[in-house]
Amino acid sequence: MYLFAGLIPSILGFALVPIYTRFLTPSDYGVIAIISVIVFTIRPFVLMGTSRMLEVEYFKLEKENVSKLVGFSILNSLVISIILFCLFVVARNWVNEVLFHNEINNINWLLFIPLVAFGFAINSIGSILFRNSQNSKAYFLVSFGKSFLEHALGLLLIVTLFFAWQGKMLGIVVSSVFSLIVIIIYLIRTNKVSFSISFFKDKLSIYKSVIPLLVMDISILGIESSDRLFISIMSEEGTSAAGVYSIAYLIGGAVVYIINAFTNVFSPEVFELLALKTEKAKQIIVKRFYSFFLATLGIATLISLSKSVIFDYFIGPDFYAGIELVSLIAFSFVFQVMFLLGYNICMYRGKSKLPSRISVLAFILNAVLNYVLIKTMGVKGAAVSTLITYAFMGLATLFISQLLIKLPWFYFLKSDN
Repeated sequence: MYLFAGLIPSILGFALVPIYTRFLTPSDYGVIAIISVIVFTIRPFVLMGTSRMLEVEYFKLEKENVSKLVGFSILNSLVISIILFCLFVVARNWVNEVLFHNEINNINWLLFIPLVAFGFAINSIGSILFRNSQNSKAYFLVSFGKSFLEHALGLLLIVTLFFAWQGKMLGIVVSSVFSLIVIIIYLIRTNKVSFSISFFKDKLSIYKSVIPLLVMDISILGIESSDRLFISIMSEEGTSAAGVYSIAYLIGGAVVYIINAFTNVFSPEVFELLALKTEKAKQIIVKRFYSFFLATLGIATLISLSKSVIFDYFIGPDFYAGIELVSLIAFSFVFQVMFLLGYNICMYRGKSKLPSRISVLAFILNAVLNYVLIKTMGVKGAAVSTLITYAFMGLATLFISQLLIKLPWFYFLKSDN
């Protein structure tokens, strides 16, 4: 069910690309892409790493303390969202000028960004609780309902009322508020949240424990998003170039849909098998990894081979220039499977600083490569930068994790005797 719940919303959004690319211009898509980049960049600050801490501590804490941790996470996210809203009130003109080249006529649209980020934060908290409590039905309904509402409203406004990027933006805002309200109501009715701040005797220690996770989240989201910012700022076409790149990223990034769906099954199983501390359990982890990796590699290969068909029949002609970027982007995400296993092992051993440091190095590498390669190669440089960065991050994290727990990668070559 978790696999299905993870795939359906992604497939829904992917399937509607042919409609969006025929009613929206590259510039419209570029505006939405940059807004999404900002949302996903500030989301780690809104969460402050508390969602990852909740994921790790869920099975260690008593039920009452879990509810207090959930309450703290929500209040923490709310306060930071309000602060960010105030910052956007002050800086919205600057943001519009630098990132959007003054293409947003009504800059008050930018004030919705902290609200959307807060909605995503609460959705992350709810998803962790649904998954860890094995409430697959609620996980699916919220995930699918949010995605369906976003695209249904967006399409209604764009296709029938001829809204531009504003139609898709309203779909994102309304669906974020929907999921936020549903999850809060669920948490209150099931007594899974308690707003008892007194539980945290030393609040500073709470933040200290999540700083490595926060740094990692910011670095990873920076890697995932900074390419569009660099393109928008450095390219002569501005948001139009960012829009073309975003469509190529969406097609090549379909690999991520598979990764995210399998992660809901793979990560909990890795933690469970590591806890057994047996050689047989380690062999099962290796088997699962090989299957996961080969499935991801197969999807990336399929996307690369079929990209011409996808662009010829499903994507609007204004976005065709992105076809040369798809393969680079698709194979970039294959390395995420390596990072995922390495990250899980590090987290199991309580070494969150290791993947955090690697992600920071990867972010710096990505920023340098983006600047140099976009300047010399154009938009294609961003895709090359993405491939190199993810390869480094995946291989480095997996290598470091093997210094903590060595897995039997070639167990099948050993004789049973």
